[in-house]
Amino acid sequence: MNIIDAVNLAKKIHKNGSKLKRNTFAGLINMKEDGGAFRTKVTALKKYGLIEIDGDEISLTRLAKEIVLTRDDGTKKKYMYQAFKNVELFEDFIEKYKKIGKIELEDLNAILELEFNVNQKHVAALKRSIIESLSSLGLLKKDTGELDLTLTQENNETKEVLQKMIIEEETIKLENKDVQKEKQKTDEKLTSILNSDIFNIITTFSSYFKPINSGIEEISKIIKSNENLTHTQVAFNLLKEEIINGTIPEEKLKILLNALKQDLKI
Repeated sequence: MNIIDAVNLAKKIHKNGSKLKRNTFAGLINMKEDGGAFRTKVTALKKYGLIEIDGDEISLTRLAKEIVLTRDDGTKKKYMYQAFKNVELFEDFIEKYKKIGKIELEDLNAILELEFNVNQKHVAALKRSIIESLSSLGLLKKDTGELDLTLTQENNETKEVLQKMIIEEETIKLENKDVQKEKQKTDEKLTSILNSDIFNIITTFSSYFKPINSGIEEISKIIKSNENLTHTQVAFNLLKEEIINGTIPEEKLKILLNALKQDLKI
């Protein structure tokens, strides 16, 4: 798939919210989600750096959004060229032939197979992608094979924009990871509480029960033995008589549990 076709697919994703389920995307382009052709397109978009995949969701990258939303033709082509070079094979190809300044188009099949170790059955498709991508970006003259790579000589401003995009995207990923880590820590704390002796004793009293002084003494010992449970100790002492008499309503037990959560910072 050449870069123009890839960008057109990115535009379809953008028009539908920039994030889609795989089956929704397949339906938009009239393909079957489990079909080989659809998987090939998704893989190509990923290699161009235009999409990210999370489970069954496909979303546009920052680079893809810049390409889709940028109106200036020159800037758009520079971003598209960056996407083209995200494919490792294409970047290696450019690095070699920008020094030569010309591609012998009639020899391109052999070059891809022998110099870049491309499987013979993929050679024709990759040749089309290279020629169509470079010519659409104005970098290749199809009739002569001459390369004009002036577009590749980005000015400092363009380089800074690309670097900033990468840094921002990586920062967002790290922030999302931090959020997930904090959520995991909270879940672990809550699991610990739910499995603790304190919680088991408290929930034992959540329905109206007969006075069990031994149970009250037990929870009292557990709470008093933990110096960090200051709010819990206060709440327990206030509610102790009602617990012993079996007259404490459930909403007051929630006060005790909330105090416990506050002490354990969950």
